[in-house]
Amino acid sequence: MKFKHIIVTRLALKWRFSETRMDWREWLKDSINLMNSFCRPSLRNQINQDFTLLSIVDDSVDDVGELLDNEVVLKVPSLKNNEYPKQLMIDVVNEYVGNLKGYDSIILTRLDRDDALKKDFIQKVQNYLADKQGEYIDLNNSITYDYYRNEAHNSKKYFNTFVSPFVSVHEPILNGKITCLSLKIDHDAISRHIKGKKVNDLWAMQVIHKNNLRNRIYGDVITINKNDFGI
Repeated sequence: MKFKHIIVTRLALKWRFSETRMDWREWLKDSINLMNSFCRPSLRNQINQDFTLLSIVDDSVDDVGELLDNEVVLKVPSLKNNEYPKQLMIDVVNEYVGNLKGYDSIILTRLDRDDALKKDFIQKVQNYLADKQGEYIDLNNSITYDYYRNEAHNSKKYFNTFVSPFVSVHEPILNGKITCLSLKIDHDAISRHIKGKKVNDLWAMQVIHKNNLRNRIYGDVITINKNDFGI
């Protein structure tokens, strides 16, 4: 059984951007800056580079920032009233999957443009899931990072609770497609659909900035090695 590991990032979709009270061009510039400052550096810093980043953007977007060598941009059309393009995202991911040759399954990891992964995250996910098709792996430990104070906080938000946004799912490729479970349903509902577990040796960081819609600072201030996250 040979798997392909893909990371899916919603880099620049017109969904919900207006809730930040920014116009599209301003929001897009801010989004790409976050991607270049946190998400991409943390992926470039991974000790295991055997993965592909799929960055999903609105089809009006031309400048997506500084692409990684193992990054592919997927474009989706805008929906009326900036609705969430869930099925369109699944479709373009499966278009990519359908063109792969020699793979039996996909490990899909979620990651947003304002997130960062510790340097051993990809390696450990693959270690956990390589022979566990049809299961997920999720973290207990995460950090919330104050963008303006440059402070890291030890968040307990996902510790022994619901499945986090950083979940990775190992799915079989059937007829050139995967279910894309972690895109199809809310991450906190995944444990009701497939088996998996939460572990203590995966670490990820959520950057808290002025345009966050839901996330906020959690936990006490801690000292971290920023190099572990590529920042």
